[in-house]
Amino acid sequence: MSTFKCKFDENLLGFVERLKDYGHLFHWNTITANYNIYFADDISHENIRGADDAAVVVAATTAERTLITNDTDLFFTAGDNTYGVIVLWGGIVENEVYKEFRSFRKREKREAVQLLFGNRAYLREMERIRREKTRELALLEQQENGMIWTFRPPSKTESDGFLTKKIEKTLKKVSKALYNETNQNNDN
Repeated sequence: MSTFKCKFDENLLGFVERLKDYGHLFHWNTITANYNIYFADDISHENIRGADDAAVVVAATTAERTLITNDTDLFFTAGDNTYGVIVLWGGIVENEVYKEFRSFRKREKREAVQLLFGNRAYLREMERIRREKTRELALLEQQENGMIWTFRPPSKTESDGFLTKKIEKTLKKVSKALYNETNQNNDN
């Protein structure tokens, strides 16, 4: 049995409960045969929903859990989770249109994550990420015989794109805060 433990970020909130509540859909017996039943929790256990990324990393580290998310900002968050970070990424082609994992409906995410946790080879990869304390993408891809997950660090191009997106979001927040502050001062 694996000793792998993980914490799901806010964008995967409630997944742990769904795993337990709908075990028949997730092949819960297969999953718990590979993992301790308490292998997963999410940020709701610390009541930090909506907290900044650094607080999420601290919570995962304190709980000695690998952080699982689909937020690429966590590649650049201050502070290291000494148990690794796995960013769920990739997608599938549906009706000749590419659909990103983060855009999946709940049922589709359940199926993809059940595949991730129900496969011993993927478990070994997640354990490696934990052991090596790395931050990697878990890429969902569609093959002829179904979906597969692959694991790797982001490429330089991907990292640059993720960082640009994070900077743009940060600038937008700062700009909004400055605008609100200016308007409050003008009202006084």
